Amino acid sequence: MIRPSDHDDEAILRRIRALYQAADPVPPELLVRVRFAMDLDQIDREFAQVCEDLQVSSAVRGPEHARTITFECDSLTVAITVTPTAADRIRLDGWLVPPAALRVELRTGNQQLHTMADEGGRFAFDDLPHGEVQLAVLPAPGTPVDLDHAVVAQTIVL
Repeated sequence: MIRPSDHDDEAILRRIRALYQAADPVPPELLVRVRFAMDLDQIDREFAQVCEDLQVSSAVRGPEHARTITFECDSLTVAITVTPTAADRIRLDGWLVPPAALRVELRTGNQQLHTMADEGGRFAFDDLPHGEVQLAVLPAPGTPVDLDHAVVAQTIVL
């Protein structure tokens, strides 16, 4: 038989909570990271639905392929999704966590492209060729993300 909790049970639970808060507190950015992961998951589902709709409506043969890549450092996480848009072209969609309106630079072998992430940390580069790229997020005063210097990801091949 289960009995209702009483004051002794509540006192024990408060002490257990205090122990966990002292020994292993919840990271302050956990909520932002969880929301980011949920948003990313939702975007993946929306993208899959769009691809399915495109396949049905345009009789495309073969599946659409997207890949998600995440870069992390102490002050910032950058996730990008790379989506083919044509035989030799791709689109890069990205998200910053914590979200902030920061300048984002994409370096390719022969050019540097720039865009601004919106207040939600989202940014995009469209109509890119395949090849090596390097992504950089540049510091900006007055934003919620305090970067001492540019965050530069390792070179990847798209």
